[in-house]
Amino acid sequence: MIPWPRNAYGPLFPTENSEEAVRLLAISPHERVLEVGGAANPFPRADVVCDLTFGSTNQRNGSPGVFRPGVTYVEASAESLPFADGEFDVVWCTQVLEHVPDPIKAAAELCRVAKRGFIELPSRVGEMMNGNPTHRWVVDREGDTLVFHPRTFVEHPFDNLLYAHLFRDESFRVRCDRDLRNVLNHQIAFEGRLTVRVAAAGSCVFDYGNVEQAARAHHSFARHCLVAGAEVTYALPDALEAYRLVPDRPETRFLYACYLARLLQFDDALAVLGDEQEMAVSSLRRLLLRARDGEPVDMDHLPAPPILPEGLPLIRDGGDRPPVSLVIPAPSTDGLRDAVESALAQDYPHVEVVVATCAPKTEVDAYLAPFSGIDRLRLVFVATGADEVRLLQEGFGAARGTLIGVVLLGDRLMAQHVDRLASELHASDAGAVFSNALLLDGSGVLVPKLAPGNPGGGGFPLSCLLARDRALMSGGPIHAGEPHALSEWLARFARAVRPRHVHVVTVLTGRPRELGAHVIDAARAALDLRPLDLYRELLAAHERIRALEGRHGNPMGNTRV
Repeated sequence: MIPWPRNAYGPLFPTENSEEAVRLLAISPHERVLEVGGAANPFPRADVVCDLTFGSTNQRNGSPGVFRPGVTYVEASAESLPFADGEFDVVWCTQVLEHVPDPIKAAAELCRVAKRGFIELPSRVGEMMNGNPTHRWVVDREGDTLVFHPRTFVEHPFDNLLYAHLFRDESFRVRCDRDLRNVLNHQIAFEGRLTVRVAAAGSCVFDYGNVEQAARAHHSFARHCLVAGAEVTYALPDALEAYRLVPDRPETRFLYACYLARLLQFDDALAVLGDEQEMAVSSLRRLLLRARDGEPVDMDHLPAPPILPEGLPLIRDGGDRPPVSLVIPAPSTDGLRDAVESALAQDYPHVEVVVATCAPKTEVDAYLAPFSGIDRLRLVFVATGADEVRLLQEGFGAARGTLIGVVLLGDRLMAQHVDRLASELHASDAGAVFSNALLLDGSGVLVPKLAPGNPGGGGFPLSCLLARDRALMSGGPIHAGEPHALSEWLARFARAVRPRHVHVVTVLTGRPRELGAHVIDAARAALDLRPLDLYRELLAAHERIRALEGRHGNPMGNTRV
């Protein structure tokens, strides 16, 4: 191999520069490369990317799965790779082994399936300064041997202090991610053998499988990041996970509500706080009510969330979360990849994707071959010529989830679409919920497509709907072959079930609007505006308009943005 560059602390491998990494590892064009643990940020040279899941993101700080053309994707654990001995020339595995329950077995698997490879994982310095709620180990290096010490702490000793600086200071981020990466991480290139040892466990060992400890780990991480001023979206999934694990605690309610408030989602934040009378919660509730009513409240300086104490009751959020089936009716393969990718990348633990199609089997199999290693993806083949309605019926029949959603071709769900809708269903007795949408037109400009809040008129796209399986029959039969059959069924369903309107979920879509939908064609966002930023702007405008209506006797009637 080519000698690595060095800094004052030793050899430094440039993991952020994929072309340089390929050169230093001497990976030739004809060699096959496997990446293990690459869902969120795949190694561009990988031919196959394997991860535990491309959906639920607890292990990835909320980063959804990312799919690249020309790559095969496989869902499997690092300890049990479904590949033949020596099937790959090179294996790439970064920021993974600190998560796995059995690092010795995982290391053996990396060596079994590939002739050589490269691994990177946090050093003791990196773990203590940064860390992650889901890390199980603190790793030292003795020569070429990695020594895994069982993690002994729940909250990180130095309050995850580097994360805030990473977001506030670009030069500091460069030093951590590039110039001094070998201080915060172990970097090892191996050939044939990777030596790993697990140190003896002491009397105090962190157990992520323990609900109390997992909740405290996620809560402290999210709290540290928020108080230190990190980007608000970074640790939002951790605040949500702590709230899911122990939803009856005022501390987790307070923290999650603070995150929602920073995103200007005041109604959702108030709903999370509920009628909790604890003093700090009551104080936050008053601030949020003022902000929702249009008063100037500094969202960056809300009261500091309290620490989550030890000794919590080991109660999950009402038991296991219900499985979800996302049905994709596909008369052809046009637009199918986008629909499948967005469905597989949903940040929710149990999602199966059912593609009902009348396209030729050989064509579909070839088109979806990159996802053949993902068992959650199921194909249902229907007779040639079947229309979208018939395909939808067949998909519903094959779905095994207790919650059912739809992704129409041309639509692309946001990564947290299912999670937010399922959470609303879980917390209510509603038979179905629906979301807002963002319209993606041919030029790539995002246009808000806001559901009017009148489900009786069927005013939302079908891809915005998530329903309980028992509620799907409420709209009656969908009459295949009739004009507007799908839209008319959706309107009947909405009138019968009265689905709840969830304000914060978005769907990117290029489809024609459904019956009754309203599109604000003139409200175009800047080309570089992300969907989350766009929604924050829309919500802020909505709050300002509502405040003005209240102060001036509502001169605009019932007009809503």
